[in-house]
Amino acid sequence: MSRFTLAAGAALTVLLATLTGVLAGSRSRALRQVADATAALRHDIATHARADRLAAVLSIDLDGFKQINDQRGHAAGDAVLRTVAARMENSLRLVDTVARLGGDEFAILLEGLTTPADARVSASIGIALSRPGTGADELRRAADTAMYTANNTGKNRCVEATGPPPDPAVARPAAHR
Repeated sequence: MSRFTLAAGAALTVLLATLTGVLAGSRSRALRQVADATAALRHDIATHARADRLAAVLSIDLDGFKQINDQRGHAAGDAVLRTVAARMENSLRLVDTVARLGGDEFAILLEGLTTPADARVSASIGIALSRPGTGADELRRAADTAMYTANNTGKNRCVEATGPPPDPAVARPAAHR
């Protein structure tokens, strides 16, 4: 029995050493990728500063990302990061740059701006949570109504729908007809 225990212990030690090496290599590659993205972004920013062209840098942090990793696992977190990065890239012009700086932080370089106002955009967001018996159309209408509320109460806001979904026969607010 002792030979079996010794062999199992040795195999476990080798397995743990291999796993530690793989994880260290993955972490090292990820840190290198972040460093490369940061260096490239710094280079792009410095190039625009020297050329005296108007550019803007947006720093973005994903709210609530830790909960995704904690509750759904790192594979889900990685999928969220890839999706967010792809959506950012697809939303930008070809001359703009998006870089993941690490964790859930991103930076965007907007190039060739004509005025500082060109770099600013805000969003009005309406959120509707599904409830038992709520259909897709009802949920969409509730989110839409909450979005119009956010828009009409000053923009750059997030409003959660409350109560039952709105009646489709009720017209939208006057500002959006």
